[in-house]
Amino acid sequence: MNKIDELCSIFAQTAHIYHQWSRQNQIQYAELAVLYMLMRYQPCSQKHICQAWVLPKQTVSTVCKQFHAQGWLQFAPSSHDKREKIMTLTPAGLAHAQPFITPLIQAEQQALQQFGNERTEHLLTELNAFTSLLAQQLTP
Repeated sequence: MNKIDELCSIFAQTAHIYHQWSRQNQIQYAELAVLYMLMRYQPCSQKHICQAWVLPKQTVSTVCKQFHAQGWLQFAPSSHDKREKIMTLTPAGLAHAQPFITPLIQAEQQALQQFGNERTEHLLTELNAFTSLLAQQLTP
């Protein structure tokens, strides 16, 4: 296996861990993505969720509409772009999300703690550098 294949495999394994976790917790992966982003970064836009989790716009839009219909999230127009909707969890949405998202965030924090701050910083620095170099090569 060459190095780029190995790197892609590691990224795929990481995504697979989140897929498995969502299945174990009886929640769709796209639902996990929306709830996670809203718990961590609200207010948040659908575009931000799509970019962060590499999900199609239609998928995220469908989940957001379902959550809105259930009273779990609310929409507001963006102050920067009137076409964009900014979302926040309602109190009912927060109550629904916390049992799923809080343990996930705690597990992520524990893994980072075990990995160590210095190693984490080095990993992030190197991945950012590689991503920048790859973007230079692949984007006109």
